[in-house]
Amino acid sequence: MTSTWTRPPPNPRHTITDPPGARPESEWTTALGAGFHVFRFGSNDQDVVYIEYPTGTIYLEKQPEVERYTLIFDYLRAAALPAKASRKLITQMANELGDQ
Repeated sequence: MTSTWTRPPPNPRHTITDPPGARPESEWTTALGAGFHVFRFGSNDQDVVYIEYPTGTIYLEKQPEVERYTLIFDYLRAAALPAKASRKLITQMANELGDQ
């Protein structure tokens, strides 16, 4: 039996320059204050949220919690610049830093 390693597709990077309506008590702060991943498995499996914070990590499996983080991710994705515009912004900022 042989296995073939295939490289995963590139993960596009998107930047968020100014989340609309961001307030200290908003979900934006929650999302930007800790890294999280929503793992989606097959249609028969339950999705899981993995959260990284400064002192540890946690997995969330309860459906209401997973739905909340899925919604936060959707908000972030909607507010983010498209991949091409994000690359342009990052390149511009790197060039400006290089000029200093």
